[in-house]
Amino acid sequence: MPRPRPPRKRPRKRPDAQQRVLRAEAALNKQTAQNTQQKQQPPGPPDAPRGASAAAPATGDELWSRRSYAVMVAIVALLQIPLGAIYWAVQPASSHGVARGALAGYLVTLNPITVVIASLFAAPLARAISGEHRSL
Repeated sequence: MPRPRPPRKRPRKRPDAQQRVLRAEAALNKQTAQNTQQKQQPPGPPDAPRGASAAAPATGDELWSRRSYAVMVAIVALLQIPLGAIYWAVQPASSHGVARGALAGYLVTLNPITVVIASLFAAPLARAISGEHRSL
């Protein structure tokens, strides 16, 4: 049987605005203090001296130089010509009701298929020519 007069719930007393601001600032200060603390570096291999691991360049993170990218773009441009000619020769004379255009006009335009194929060959070739350590 339920109670005839149950006690009423009182509204929860919220902290005033000043206390909420102080709590928020304290939480923010705690977070920034944790983020600004320097994380400890994992020790290097046991046989290597500590100074050598910090001085060695990270070969996996370095980017290609602008010269290497320029070499790759030039190789892509040079490979576009023979690949475009091969693609034009293999293409049927009439595809989808459109007559095949002149070879010179086809070589000037960029065809996505020949760009992808040229890029696949140009990246390792440019890496070998420019002497880059990291693959693209």
